[in-house]
Amino acid sequence: MSAALKREFYRLRLCESGNNYRDNTGNGYYGAYQFALQTWRNLGMSGRPDQAAPALQDHAAYVLYEH
Repeated sequence: MSAALKREFYRLRLCESGNNYRDNTGNGYYGAYQFALQTWRNLGMSGRPDQAAPALQDHAAYVLYEH
């Protein structure tokens, strides 16, 4: 991932969750990128995004970006 793309993902995290990978405000969206559980599951992930490692959340966001 390029430095420019890393900055963009950082900005996205700031906007979505204040860069908080453990964000769970009870609104049905979780983690740094505020994944819906259905999206998370469609990516083949288990558990909840806010309980996943930051690297896994970043990977999932990158997969969505690629599509």
